Amino acid sequence: MSRAKFEKLANEMSKEDLVEMLMALYDSKKEAKDYFEYFLNPDEEKAEKKCKTVFLKEYTKTGVRPPKGRISKCKKALQDFEALRPSVERRIDVRLCMAELACKYGVKSWRIWEKNYKTIEKVFADTLLLILDSHLVDQYSTRIDIIQQTALRAGYWNLDADAILAKE
Repeated sequence: MSRAKFEKLANEMSKEDLVEMLMALYDSKKEAKDYFEYFLNPDEEKAEKKCKTVFLKEYTKTGVRPPKGRISKCKKALQDFEALRPSVERRIDVRLCMAELACKYGVKSWRIWEKNYKTIEKVFADTLLLILDSHLVDQYSTRIDIIQQTALRAGYWNLDADAILAKE
């Protein structure tokens, strides 16, 4: 169903029917519950911490087991976080955190699939563009340099961050 058709149907519904539909959605989908809780009581710090916790679980050693490094879990966490529409600074921070942890993971010689580091490279490149568009290059230049050096050491990519940021 298109957004326009849904909006038309929602406008035709009574308030009670809309409340009933929202409650059914709240009860049936965890994503909807998380969104409504965030919408009614926005706590960007909590949402950011939740997302970073997923990254930490995937890219750092816990106990005796090596990290799994599943990019799919990290991408899902990032998508869920960004769906809440947090501030640009928080989005950038979370994205850079993902790249930092993934690069450190690679330096420790844990196996990572090529498609995974290609995804991380794309997230990093998109983050650089977001930083550039937000005019925050000076604020994040040190972190960008560290990520770039760590990624090169890990053999992930030869992405030229300076070239991307030079478009300013």
